[in-house]
Amino acid sequence: MLKHYLISFLFLCLLGIPLQQAEATTPYAITASLQKEKAYYHNGQLIIDGMSDIKSIEVYDILGKRVFQTKVVDKTAKQVINVSLRSKNMYIVRVQTTATRKSFKIVAM
Repeated sequence: MLKHYLISFLFLCLLGIPLQQAEATTPYAITASLQKEKAYYHNGQLIIDGMSDIKSIEVYDILGKRVFQTKVVDKTAKQVINVSLRSKNMYIVRVQTTATRKSFKIVAM
């Protein structure tokens, strides 16, 4: 058990995404610093804003287990996905676009 926590901790440290609290208009949001792309979870919905041509979205828990995966058909800049996440837990959201892959850390409240 301790080994899994240590591996997860190292994974998050190596991920190395600087965090910045988002503006008050987006509750519970954590975004990559100085970027317009953001991902947040609010009222049972995962919202990804500011990224176009999204191909797929994956959500991982703090232990690295994939808890949600979807392929995106609608290529708009704002994606709203209904997903049930346990409250007060941290998750990693990986967004694959046609050009890049981006990871976000979110906290489900």
